[in-house]
Amino acid sequence: MASRHSELVRLIGERMKKARELCNLSQQVAAARLHYANGSKLSKVENATNSNSVPIWLIVRASEVYQVSTDFLLGLTNSFERSIRISNERSVASWLYDEWQAQRVRDMGVFAIFCKRQDQQESSIKKIASDVDELKEAFRVFRNLNKFDELRGGARLYKAVGELTASTDHAVEQVKRFRGECLTASRGTPQLEILFDPDRKKGEGKDGKAD
Repeated sequence: MASRHSELVRLIGERMKKARELCNLSQQVAAARLHYANGSKLSKVENATNSNSVPIWLIVRASEVYQVSTDFLLGLTNSFERSIRISNERSVASWLYDEWQAQRVRDMGVFAIFCKRQDQQESSIKKIASDVDELKEAFRVFRNLNKFDELRGGARLYKAVGELTASTDHAVEQVKRFRGECLTASRGTPQLEILFDPDRKKGEGKDGKAD
């Protein structure tokens, strides 16, 4: 019984490899589409390194990815089902997946540029806010040391400082709100969480240490 079991695992591994090669996929690419982190586990399946078992979910998933029947993967039929239609479908599916991956990489690049510019603008606004605070303090000292209310144009200057302070506070609040909205929208997408999370610096992991 054990030998028959091992033989079935070996046969499934061979069929998995044939189906992958039929789709012209490298082991690394196929592993990603089968939801493996790398190609090592798929290699073990194809080479029957682990003769104990093959996950049932993997057979089902491979049937979908490689567009072959589970009967073929299980060795119940030798038919590849390589009709012109299916071959074309495989080619189109492979092309669409590659295009999706390429678009995803481009999108992440755009997001990275966006976040860098956002950080620059946020730093500029914080610097302006700091300068306004300094101006307010200097104005307060000047007003206390001089008969400010008797100066011509003093009321206008006082009003201008107040309006500048209010505008700056509003800009700082808007930046904080926008950062929060971006973080909320990015939840569930690890790449975007890293880009938008203000508490995580580039090159750091969840524990705050460099990756």
